[in-house]
Amino acid sequence: ATLFNIIVSLYGSIYVALKKSKEIAKTSIYSAIINIGINVLLINKIGLYAASVSTLLSYFAMTLYRYIDVKKYINFSIDKKMLIIISFLLAIILPGYYLKNLYLCGFNLTVLVIASFILNKNIVYSIISKILKK
Repeated sequence: ATLFNIIVSLYGSIYVALKKSKEIAKTSIYSAIINIGINVLLINKIGLYAASVSTLLSYFAMTLYRYIDVKKYINFSIDKKMLIIISFLLAIILPGYYLKNLYLCGFNLTVLVIASFILNKNIVYSIISKILKK
C-alpha cells in the first residue's frame, strides 16, 4: 500500500501542477469508498488484516485510475518489469505475515534484503564509491 501511496502522491503532484484539484478530490473520495467497502466485506473473514488489504486495493485502484488519467496530459512510462518484480515479491511475502510463521517471515526478510540489494545495486555501489573516495 505504501508503494502505491507514493505513486499516487507523485501523480497528485502532476494534478496540482495542472491545476486539477477536483480530480485529486474525486479520486481520493472514490478510493476511500473502495477502502471502506472492502474493509467491511473482509473484516469478518480476515480480521484486522482487512484494513491492510483494503488500503492496498484502494491505493492500487487510485494508482491505476490516476495513471490512465494523467497519461492524457503527460507522456511518461512505467518500468513494467520492475512493477512485475515488486508485485511478485509482494505475493511471496504476504502469506508469511498472514500465517504468522516465524520461519516464513525470516525467509521473507532474507528474500527482501537480497532483492532490495539486487534492484538497487547501482545506487548501493554509487554510495559505497562516494564513501570510499572520502
